[in-house]
Amino acid sequence: MKSARWLAGHAAFTATATSLLVDLGRLDNLDEIADLCAGRPVLAVRTAEHVADRLRSLREWPAPAVLTATIARLAHHGDLAGGLFAVALIRTEPGFWKTPWRDLLIGLRRHSVPDVRDEAYTIDMS
Repeated sequence: MKSARWLAGHAAFTATATSLLVDLGRLDNLDEIADLCAGRPVLAVRTAEHVADRLRSLREWPAPAVLTATIARLAHHGDLAGGLFAVALIRTEPGFWKTPWRDLLIGLRRHSVPDVRDEAYTIDMS
């Protein structure tokens, strides 16, 4: 993690750093990664996809309460990356359509960033 954070301090290596931080973390560092994607919409989109892949690859998923708190925190981050990460995490498990998951998705459909709202609307809740 220390090396990835060092790379993150160098603009030419931000994309590499975000990828490493996703791979090395247990999705408990997504606020930090979202901050690295600030002002970099393409990086935010790619990293959100990577976050979803990482969640699917975990041997043991985070407890539902932890995942819910992570999604809520990212949704309230207020930026493109945080919102896209939250949508990616919700999309990864389509079986969570009861409260609080449904409420989180509805909240993302009202997000302040139009691209996050659009992405949230692509998830079918039926």
